[in-house]
Amino acid sequence: MLDYARARAEFRWAPPESFNFAADVVDAWARDPAKLALLWCNEAGEERRYTFAQMRELSCRLAGSLAAHGLRKGDRVVVMLPRIPEWQVSMLACLRLGAIPVPCIEMLTAKDVGFRVAHSGARAAIAARASADKFGPLPVRIAVGGAPGWIDFDDALAGQLDRP
Repeated sequence: MLDYARARAEFRWAPPESFNFAADVVDAWARDPAKLALLWCNEAGEERRYTFAQMRELSCRLAGSLAAHGLRKGDRVVVMLPRIPEWQVSMLACLRLGAIPVPCIEMLTAKDVGFRVAHSGARAAIAARASADKFGPLPVRIAVGGAPGWIDFDDALAGQLDRP
C-alpha cells in the first residue's frame, strides 16, 4: 500500500450474505481429521484433546438434539458451564443451529439466572449439574452430569447424527 488515505477512502466491506462460524470455520478445519482444535486440562492434570472433526461431530449432535426438542433459529439458550469442553461444544451447537447463546457464569444466583432467562426470552438451558437448581422451568434443559428433570448432556448427544 503506497497511499493510505486513498486505500482508506476506497475500502469497502464485503460481508457474506450468510455466515455461520460452526459451518464456515470449524467444518472447514475439520476436513483435516487430525487438526487439533482444543486442548483442555485441569488442576488435577487430567487432559482431553479434541480435533476440529470431533468438535464438528459433537456440536452437530447437540444441535440435532436441540432441534429435536423444538429449538429453532433465533431461540435463546442460556449456557452456564464451567471451563470445560462441553462449553465450547454447546456454544458451537447453538451457533450451528442459529440459536442465540446467552453465556452466563456459574457464580450467578437463582435470582440472577431468573432475570437473564426472563429478559432474554430463553427457551433452553445447558448447565452443569451443580447449577441446575438455579433454573426454573424451561422447555429444554440439558445438564452436564445429569440432574433430576433435566436431559443428561451425554444422552442428548446419543442417537443424534453427526451432521448439521
